[in-house]
Amino acid sequence: MSGTVECPTCGAPSTTPARPGAQLKCRYCKASFQVPSAAGGGGGGGDAPVGNSEAPLPQKGRDPLGGLVTKGIWQSIRDGHALVYLSNRDRLLDWEPSSGRYHVWQYDRTIASGDPLPRGVANGTWSSIGGGHELISLGGDQVLDWEPATGAYRVWQYDPNAHGERDVFPQLLSKGTWSSIAASKRLFPLGQDRVLDWEPSSGAFRIWQYDRRAGSGDPLPGGPVCEGSWSSIREGHELVYLGNDRVLDWVPASGNYRLWSYDRSARGGGDPFPRELAAGNWASIRSGHELISLEQNRVLDWEPDSGAYRIWAVEG
Repeated sequence: MSGTVECPTCGAPSTTPARPGAQLKCRYCKASFQVPSAAGGGGGGGDAPVGNSEAPLPQKGRDPLGGLVTKGIWQSIRDGHALVYLSNRDRLLDWEPSSGRYHVWQYDRTIASGDPLPRGVANGTWSSIGGGHELISLGGDQVLDWEPATGAYRVWQYDPNAHGERDVFPQLLSKGTWSSIAASKRLFPLGQDRVLDWEPSSGAFRIWQYDRRAGSGDPLPGGPVCEGSWSSIREGHELVYLGNDRVLDWVPASGNYRLWSYDRSARGGGDPFPRELAAGNWASIRSGHELISLEQNRVLDWEPDSGAYRIWAVEG
């Protein structure tokens, strides 16, 4: 298996083993770069990219992204940008990690033909939120600002009344450093103050209860609600919480997907994803796409390289 590499822009490690010469995109600073060729020029084909050897999954149940709502191409929201849906606000944060510049757009979910981001709400530049950071909306107007490389975190209060150049994150609610939630980990909100902490390389996971009143304390206090290791949800997979206790597990390299039921009552070593609700293969949602939940049964399917987007209705 080929090894991981560091992003030449921000130094963050890749989370997926990469072949020499492969084109990668850093999930922290969003910079695109090519993996250096192997030294020596020896023969051999090397390993296939993760997920390419997967056979298409047979169709089971309804396609969760079966209904197209609208589509188009954004000229200004492209490669180098990161998009974060601000939970319960119908606002989309459009952020450039390399410069700290951001825009907050109003999302109009009634639009079936035309741009679903019809107007800007706020814009500015952050000096302390840039490359190497991830922003994760936790609901209740709280946004986690996390640095995976170090485990450092801050929780910001989002101000939905901020317009123009007024800072949308005016108040710092808590900060600290996690020793065990860093580096190769990924974080995903699961709604109702639950956060999934997942390590793709091993399949290890923990689900934490988020304390939005933590103040100066750890917002993920005590021990995890449940923990374990998945054998089939690993490197090359992406996870998206779709609401109503449904989690989309998809593989960009192959287009395979599975829809899992999330069991909030799982404790200790219990599996929080006990039941597969649907499965199948997408021909048009593959590598180069990002899937972002817009809540209320909507998912944004975005191609940063071209700016092309589609919004899907969640079914099933």
